[in-house]
Amino acid sequence: MTKSRFIATFALFFVASAGFAQSIDDIPLKDLKAEYLTITGFNRVQQTRMVIDFDYGQKSRVIDPKQAVVRDENDKKIKFESMVDALNFMSRNGYDFVQAYAFPLGEQGVQHYLLRKRKPSANNQ
Repeated sequence: MTKSRFIATFALFFVASAGFAQSIDDIPLKDLKAEYLTITGFNRVQQTRMVIDFDYGQKSRVIDPKQAVVRDENDKKIKFESMVDALNFMSRNGYDFVQAYAFPLGEQGVQHYLLRKRKPSANNQ
């Protein structure tokens, strides 16, 4: 492969991959209009991984269960290992922790994390 062909291939790959970003419901997190969102985790008995749901005020997910799917920059569904894993992900993507609370619901525990979109600082504008 010639040097110019290698550079062109690399540039094409870079441009194509730059089009993808972390997203919820196919909306890039940076473009999500919600100032607040919640992460709800359901810890089911005898399961190692929590079921984690994101709510930013979208329509009911009962009607469309594919909503609130979080995808990475390669458009693959992200599976969070824990609530802290989801919280760290959202922190890296511009959201700050506000508060959390938990309560039992039958045989499962439910945790709620409230997050707020980080305001751009004067240095970042």
